[in-house]
Amino acid sequence: MDCARPEPALKRGGAVSDSTLPRSPRAPSPATRPLRYGALATLCVLALLGAPAALAGGGYTTKHAHGSIAVPAGQTRTLDVPFPDALEYAGATYSGKAAVLAPARGAKGSAPKLGKVRILEAGSVLGGSEYQARAHNGNAAGTAAVTLSVSTTTREPRIEHAAPAGG
Repeated sequence: MDCARPEPALKRGGAVSDSTLPRSPRAPSPATRPLRYGALATLCVLALLGAPAALAGGGYTTKHAHGSIAVPAGQTRTLDVPFPDALEYAGATYSGKAAVLAPARGAKGSAPKLGKVRILEAGSVLGGSEYQARAHNGNAAGTAAVTLSVSTTTREPRIEHAAPAGG
């Protein structure tokens, strides 16, 4: 007899023992649910209140800037986007990213092939205060213009000001 459930053992006097039967987990009492949810809510509130205090002790501030320009078919365009707070803080890091975006649906002209659009150069210029990207749209005349999008990011250290001297 192939049975997944074992036969219950007989106790003295013919009573069936349930010690060999699988036990179901004890369901939580409805009275303990509010206590558990209340404790969880308290922990979340404490974590949220403590987070700004932990961040104020140090870390970095991140600032972003964006720019975009249309690049018509057969044309080359250059876009300069300044870094936020460029060269103002020692220890700041700067990064930039250039991307080519397809035109919106319904744009004038046929759909361009993004494989024919090239970012010729991209990098920081003017001593590190701006990010410059140059793109060429190699699509044939009559296709819609693509968009050159540039994003810059400055990550600067948080500066804590000392308390004024004197009293």
